[in-house]
Parts: sequence; C-alpha cells; structure tokens
Amino acid sequence: MRNTMISSAHSLHSYKTCDNKPFIPIVYRNDYDIYFFKIENIHPFDTKKWGKIAHNLRQYFQTKYGDHSGNDFFISPSHSITKDELSLVHTKGFICRMHCSPLSVARAAEVCPLILCPICIIERKLLQPIKWQTSGSILAAFLALKYGWAINLGGGFHHCSANRAQGFCLFADITLTIRYLWQEVRPELNVLIVDCDAHEGNGYARDVLAMVYILDLFNPYIFPDDEKAQTAINRAIHLRPRIEDTDHIKATLTDDHFMPDLIIYNAGTDILSGDPLGRLRISPNGIAKRDEIVFRYAKENDISIVMLLSGGYQRNNAEVIANSIRNLFDNHFIDAIK
Repeated sequence: MRNTMISSAHSLHSYKTCDNKPFIPIVYRNDYDIYFFKIENIHPFDTKKWGKIAHNLRQYFQTKYGDHSGNDFFISPSHSITKDELSLVHTKGFICRMHCSPLSVARAAEVCPLILCPICIIERKLLQPIKWQTSGSILAAFLALKYGWAINLGGGFHHCSANRAQGFCLFADITLTIRYLWQEVRPELNVLIVDCDAHEGNGYARDVLAMVYILDLFNPYIFPDDEKAQTAINRAIHLRPRIEDTDHIKATLTDDHFMPDLIIYNAGTDILSGDPLGRLRISPNGIAKRDEIVFRYAKENDISIVMLLSGGYQRNNAEVIANSIRNLFDNHFIDAIK
C-alpha cells in the first residue's frame, strides 16, 4: 500500500541531513522546546519534553550506530511553517488572531499571563516553536510515505481546527498534513487517524475531511466534550476513568475494511497513570505495548505510518516516550533506512 509516487521537491518536505550517519526518519530540531521567561511553567505541559526525548534517543543511537562525529541523527525541517502555508487550512481571520491578539493566544494556550505580553514576544517564544513542530509533522508524513515510517518528536495538536485553537494546540498540524499530502503527493490518498491521546481529537474532526477514517480512543468525561466533532469520528472507543493496561490494550485497530495509504498515529501519553488531565492508569509498559500494536498493524499490512507525540502532563513523559521508541527499534518494528 505504500505510495511510491512522490511529487517533486517542495519547501515543506525539504530537509537537512548529513551523509555520514544512518538515515533515521525521525524529525526534530532544538527549536521545538519552549522557553518563555519561566511563564511556561504555569502550564502543566512540560514544554521541554521534546528536547529531553531527543537527548535520550541521541544516546541510544550513538550506542547502536556509533558516534558519527557528534551528528544528532535527526532530520530537521528546512523552515518553520509560514503564514502562506498555514492558509492551506486556516482562515485569514484565524491567522490574523493568532499573530495579532495576545488574548487569542492566551486562551488557546491556557496561560493567562500571555495577555500582558507583546505579540512580538509571543511570536518568537511560543508561536515559532509550534510552527517548527507543525512543519515537522508535515515533513514526517512525507518521509513516512517515502520510507514506510517516520516520527515527529513533537506535533499532534489535535484540538486545533481550521478556525479555532484550544487546549495548547495553536495550529492544526494534522489537518495541514493531510491537506498538504493531498495537494503535493496524491489527491486520493486515504488516511487513517489513530488517536490514542486521552482527550478527544476534536480539531481535525471538526474539519470533516473526506477519505479520512478516524479511530479515536479517549476519555469522554474530560475536555473537550465536543459533541459536534464526535459526529465525524468513525470509530470512537470510550475509555472509562482509571482504566488500566489489561483493558486498554485490548482496543484494536479498525476492522471496518478501510485500508489506508498512511496512518497518522497521535500517540499522546496523557493516558499514563498519575496524569492530572487524562485520569487514566496506563503504565509505561502499557504505552510501549500500545505503540507496538499500532506499528505492528502498519508493518504487517504494509501501510506507511507517521507518529506524532501529542499530549502528556507529567515530568516522566519524556523518558516513557523515548523508551517506547527505543523498544520499537529493539524489536524491529522500525529500523534505520539502508
């Protein structure tokens, strides 16, 4: 099922890499992390988790593949997404609000003190990291179609739709990724979204995309409780609060005979036990098993897969995510491209 008819080079799927290291389609750059004069510490989200995951994986790859003169092994997008590129999905009014109104950004990011910040500071300290991650999601999807799999060590902003940002999701990277691939790769590309974040993925669901099948496992008793978005979910699996590993990993992928060209896997870790917002009780081993199930399904059915990291609100999330990705390598669900 993997698409080999990749279009000619385009800015959003151009990238920087080095010739003297193994090619690993994991997308990341240091600009992903958010440093906002400590204001970011008000939010429960660990805005440094992406860099922590990268640091952990660098050490793993150096052991696995050799030092390679300090190269960090990751693929870097050539640029952060521009306003013109955002307009592929987002309305002019939305783009204007996000770049001109501190109040709009503060509401979406759920950080009230941002209202007092100049928009130029918000742009540099908050919007730019999210823009880099949004470009990373699009690039990772392109790499997945080309090489079979890819991971963006960020992204997964599944609460943002074409005209509304919320829940710390400032740009609709999932909708943008799908629309970009339809425009630049193949207009009839079939996409399966597997959303395993604890929260309902209401952003892309509100955008109501044809040729997209949505499988969403979420706790229906927490944010966002978006009834309109739920009508677009093809298969919703409601997880009861405090559900544990043995029940959670029984939830399987779609059996509705929808065979996609690409799986967009929104691998949120706010399902971890102790998460203050997810309110579930999945262990780190349960996260690893969950990721195995999804990647095994993709591999056995020869479907390209791109993994986005999405939510997670504990300081141990970075270690859990990195260990799960390492487990995927150790068990050969994914490997360096030869």
